[in-house]
Amino acid sequence: MRFLTPTENKRLNELIGFLGIVAAVLAALSLLTYNPRDAAFNVSAASGEDHITQNLMGPVGAYTSDLLFQFFWVCGVPAARSGGNSGLPVVPEPGD
Repeated sequence: MRFLTPTENKRLNELIGFLGIVAAVLAALSLLTYNPRDAAFNVSAASGEDHITQNLMGPVGAYTSDLLFQFFWVCGVPAARSGGNSGLPVVPEPGD
């Protein structure tokens, strides 16, 4: 199955690459302008007309950045605590 291999159509390959770059830039903008006071999945903030979303990408960016922060926090903390494969010392437990 040829899922991630280039196709015969050069323009299609360029379009897929361009869309990937655009998605990465939009995700970076939403992460860089993350505000913990924006309404999101794990935030009980006011939503609607009472509260204006501070994220540059709007409510979609607020939800996207919240999901990305949750995912990378869950994946990043165990790797950081164990030292990963980098040979760094283990991060001590809080209170040690």
